[in-house]
Amino acid sequence: MTTNTSKSFNGVLKRARGLPIHALVSATYYHCIALFLKRGEDTLKWENDAVSRFVPKVMIMLGNREAAARNLCRPVQINRTEFSCYDDKNIAYCVLLTDDQCSCSCHSMILYHVPCAHMIASLASIRCSYEPLISDFYTISSYKNTYSGSFHGIPDSTG
Repeated sequence: MTTNTSKSFNGVLKRARGLPIHALVSATYYHCIALFLKRGEDTLKWENDAVSRFVPKVMIMLGNREAAARNLCRPVQINRTEFSCYDDKNIAYCVLLTDDQCSCSCHSMILYHVPCAHMIASLASIRCSYEPLISDFYTISSYKNTYSGSFHGIPDSTG
């Protein structure tokens, strides 16, 4: 999960590799500012489009997981809060849906804080929405708050 960020900064540093340290730090700083500005503009665009309260990347992920959930066998309800869900390879996944804990034995919910296909299928079988299970970190307003900070220029050190 962290390699994309380090590859991104390696790309910045590769272009600035021959520069003195002050220029290298400045290049990294201004690159970060450019990323913040771009992502801040993206959040404003998403907010104006108002397609969903979640960021587009998560909506794409959820669309893929919904499609995968439709291709699963119908989940078997074990008790009021527990389901057994089988994938196309006949592997069983245990889904637990309680008021204080929602989990699946595939551990996707723990990793991404977004319901997996097994959980979506289990919730659909009892006609419940999975939207409350999506982490607030993925909301457009949360992204907007993340990228709303301001930066200031670095004063020239020669003065």
